Amino acid sequence: MINLTRPKPMIRESLDSQLRRFAVPLTIFLVIILLSATFGKGLVDNIFSTRERIEILKSENLTLQDKKGRLLSMDLSLLTRQAQVTLLAVPSEPSALAAMAAVRAQAFERQVTVTEVKASEKEGVQKGVREASLIFEFEGNLGAIMQFVSTLKTTVPLIKVSKIKMLGSGIDVVSADIDLLTFWADLPKSLPAATTPLSTLSKKDEDLIAEMEKLRASAGRGVAPASPAGKTNPFTE
Repeated sequence: MINLTRPKPMIRESLDSQLRRFAVPLTIFLVIILLSATFGKGLVDNIFSTRERIEILKSENLTLQDKKGRLLSMDLSLLTRQAQVTLLAVPSEPSALAAMAAVRAQAFERQVTVTEVKASEKEGVQKGVREASLIFEFEGNLGAIMQFVSTLKTTVPLIKVSKIKMLGSGIDVVSADIDLLTFWADLPKSLPAATTPLSTLSKKDEDLIAEMEKLRASAGRGVAPASPAGKTNPFTE
């Protein structure tokens, strides 16, 4: 009788030998696939990130080109004048002393006597804007005082007349208490990024600057000497 089951061990050995022969290449292939998947994902992410950055740079470049064209078309002398007018009307430093000097100069020109001045400072209604409150007491001719008050509307720094109180029975000598407000604000502490779109002045802003251009600085911008106001000048005796 012939035994037909005997060759099986040889078949197993042949299969094991073939599997061992393919094990190393198969392992290397799997490692390559895993490495490709890992590094390939990073490479794909880098490609997409680079494309997004290129699109951003294209947009920024277009913004810069538009900004450059608009700046070249602007009148530099006009921009300079507008900046100077704005800083004169609303200084970047406390404006109380400048306003007091302007008021005294206007009063001196119209022969109105300043008898007393009080000043105080507070935060303005708008954020970042400071207000200085000035309370003046004047004496003079009624007509001269009225002319003096009207000139304050066109005086720099910007002055707002908030209250007027007049005392006197005649027109030759009248006492007047006038409450004034003047303003100042800090300059911007930083400039916007170069890629920020250029903002232009609105019609309202242009009209406001046009009104500011009508303001008139007092000659010399110095403090006019106050009258003795009832006191004897020792140097005239």
